[in-house]
Amino acid sequence: RNDNSSRFGKFIEIQFTNHGCLVGAHVDTYLLEKVRLIHQAPGERNYHIFYEFFAGASQSLKRKLFIEGCNAQDFKMTSSSGIFTRRDGVRDEDTFRSLIGAMDTMGFTSDEEHSILATVCALLHASNLSFHEISADDSRLDARNQSLMATTALLGVSAEELDEALCFTTMNISCAGESLRKTLSLLKATKALEALIKATYGAMFKFLVQRINSLIACNKMRSSNINNEGSKNLNASFIGLLDIFGFESFDHNSFEQLCINYCNEALQQQFNRFVFKLEQQEYEREGISWSFIEFPDNQDVLDLIDDKRTGILNILDDLCLLSTAKNTESSFAEAMYKKCGSHLRFSASRKQQTYGLFSIQHYAGLVEYSTQNFFEKNKDELPKEATDLLLGSSNSFIQLLGYILSTNSVAPASSVAGGSGIGNTPQQVGRSSKSSLVRVSVGGQFCTQLKQLRERISTTSPHYIRCIKPNDDLVPDRFECSVVLDQLRCNGILEAVRVSRVGYPHRFDHEHFVERYRLLAVNDLSRTVSKKIDRINTKRDCESLVQIVSRKICAWADGIVEHDSNNASGAFANTGTQQRSPWNKSPLASPEQKRGSSGVDLVKVGIQMGKTKVFIKQRAFDILESLRGSKKSLAATKIAAIVRMFLDRAKLLRLFPELLGASQQEDPIVINTDPVFDYCAEAYEYSLEIASANTRKNRRSLVTKRAKEYKWIQVDGRWVKNVNLGYT
Repeated sequence: RNDNSSRFGKFIEIQFTNHGCLVGAHVDTYLLEKVRLIHQAPGERNYHIFYEFFAGASQSLKRKLFIEGCNAQDFKMTSSSGIFTRRDGVRDEDTFRSLIGAMDTMGFTSDEEHSILATVCALLHASNLSFHEISADDSRLDARNQSLMATTALLGVSAEELDEALCFTTMNISCAGESLRKTLSLLKATKALEALIKATYGAMFKFLVQRINSLIACNKMRSSNINNEGSKNLNASFIGLLDIFGFESFDHNSFEQLCINYCNEALQQQFNRFVFKLEQQEYEREGISWSFIEFPDNQDVLDLIDDKRTGILNILDDLCLLSTAKNTESSFAEAMYKKCGSHLRFSASRKQQTYGLFSIQHYAGLVEYSTQNFFEKNKDELPKEATDLLLGSSNSFIQLLGYILSTNSVAPASSVAGGSGIGNTPQQVGRSSKSSLVRVSVGGQFCTQLKQLRERISTTSPHYIRCIKPNDDLVPDRFECSVVLDQLRCNGILEAVRVSRVGYPHRFDHEHFVERYRLLAVNDLSRTVSKKIDRINTKRDCESLVQIVSRKICAWADGIVEHDSNNASGAFANTGTQQRSPWNKSPLASPEQKRGSSGVDLVKVGIQMGKTKVFIKQRAFDILESLRGSKKSLAATKIAAIVRMFLDRAKLLRLFPELLGASQQEDPIVINTDPVFDYCAEAYEYSLEIASANTRKNRRSLVTKRAKEYKWIQVDGRWVKNVNLGYT
């Protein structure tokens, strides 16, 4: 459930002068989820403003806007989900007062505030409008509906004009220069009403963004931020804050989820490349070899969605441009199955094709989409009659919203390339309607915005913040691993970790490396390295230690392979060709390849020594930690045995004088049968046996000891059934 119901992406550009003085800001928005106005997901509310108005508006204001005595349960658009309150403890009346205070602070006039709230109430009443069916292809507004009068009064139109806009359509015949007026069915009239509600709310949202930008943006600086050559002007700087929707996967995923996940795929690629760039800079700065490292890339998923010829969004746009009766969701699905069926990231079984479904393997997992309403959502068309209705309103604010819709419904070619068109005047709208125009789809506009966003990010030095909720109930002191893991996967954290693990994820300063791993080479280091670490000898000590532990890694790997090769049924049995290690998919280097002029091929082992750090690959790090753990375990066992020996010996010595005196008067057998003496003697002998046995044991005998076989084992980070036990 999403208590933060303002579902849209935004990029806030905080503007500074070249001296670091804050001069303004600018807000860009992406993909407002207008479908929420009509349908809400289970457990979610509509947009906050509707509930805030019911809770915080005065009775006099409610009376003027025909809401007196009503609540959220009385309107279709706020009651369909059955959720009316917030879980986070925020009171709607408090946020409404904050909203009015913020509008006053931003310089909104009282008339503008009243017009905005009146439009909100008009949409509430419009959601309650109903139609009655005259015939299969004819319907009319229900004149007896109680919300009809309030809707027309707040929109500044008559009931007849509203009926004409929703229940009729005009078809222009270009060859004859005539027009044909046609009635609409009940279903189409309902769709026209929903389109009017969504378009009006979207236009009001754009007005608010434009109005805020006009008050806070430093337009002079923004226009000079890019010079004629397209490079950044050094006299102007900005800090950008991107707050955008995360990866989504629901029981039913539609066009909005495809766009949102496409955006997340693009931003994830941007993040992966940023991580790779930092890795590359680190490797070059330290002077180590890195050209052999191949980082994963999700470009194939982006091509599947936005490729100019075979991309899903472009297939949809092509069919939307050729708007005929034959072009439906089914024709789009057939074209998509034909062009994308061979793509590795795309799948659609026969059962899925029957229901118009398809699946895409994203970085965060497999997501199934439904092609239902893809055409309608991509076009996002408002009937011309509805636009004319708003333009002909007696309310100046509603007229302004109509102009905004006119500007966006048919945009000039320059607007497709990146212009907004929101701030055009009515005269500019009239001039643009006579020029060469193209229809902009939602998918095409979103692709353009996303491309511009990525270009802006690539010119900055980004920092990433991931927000993780410990549980879905928003309660303290509860950490649900499955919920957190799902968020880490959807936020791209696991993907970023996978990218990092391809290179050298573990780095130690020279001094830290020597301090941590010198216990693996105590005997060897005693001849080559000073026992006391100092800054002068740290690098020399580190070089010697790297060579020693590298040989130990090779010896450890060879020991494991030799042990497994004795068992022909083992998962890593020797095939007689080339040895393979269980901790590496690639073949192990032969002993001759491992030992070069310096003794060991460090690149193949997975350790490289830089100017200030030691870089270790994941497989080499795992072996080093295993060897270090075994060494410390042996040392701890030996220390424990010696301590136990000392304690029992001390106890024995304390008891020995008394036993010695008693032995002079009694039979010596008493000494041997005394329970205290027997216990001390046995403990002493047992401690000596443990200490001597652990001293005689070598490392390989401990490492190669056959472990217990389990039904499930972990291979390459995934839990799979153990084939050695016959599980398949």
